[in-house]
Amino acid sequence: MRERDARLLQAIEDLRRSIDALAVLAVTDPLTGLSNRRHFDDGIRREFRRARRHQHPLAVLLLDVDQLKEINDTLGHPAGDGALVTVADAIRAAQRQSDFAARYGGDEFAVALIETDVPGALACATRLVEAVAAQPVVVGRRTVPLTVSAGVGVLACGAAGAGAIQVDSAPDLVARADAALLRAKSGGKNRVVLAG
Repeated sequence: MRERDARLLQAIEDLRRSIDALAVLAVTDPLTGLSNRRHFDDGIRREFRRARRHQHPLAVLLLDVDQLKEINDTLGHPAGDGALVTVADAIRAAQRQSDFAARYGGDEFAVALIETDVPGALACATRLVEAVAAQPVVVGRRTVPLTVSAGVGVLACGAAGAGAIQVDSAPDLVARADAALLRAKSGGKNRVVLAG
């Protein structure tokens, strides 16, 4: 009987570990190791409600790899994947423990900066843009510059600072950061633009 109980307990523990592993896989981008979009969307909605309730600023950065198609076309998709991993690593190095980031789309990343005002969000985005530009993609003897553009949206709560925006929902905040990202890309790329 004890042997059977031990086997049952082991099977339960194995099942628990498998469920935990599947839960991680369900919210993680397999290439970059960052969260996936669904997990980011859930987290930003939660943080938006908390920021409004406690009157704390909340910033969203959207970053887009400027020349991923060129990298894929000239160096191949493994190099493009390497570029995405490089950007994810730069994001991980720049974010604080309270922040969270995700691969938001094919070549787009999202970062939630908790209790971060306009100057802090702009400084973080600028550091990210500079960190990525300092790490070109190298494949064999070819080197291709790697840059990102960034759009920044900061919720006008508490002491968010000049340039913070009034929005009614987390998706609205993300959409405003996305509009700023589009302006950054159309304005010459490799730059940071604050949502207006």
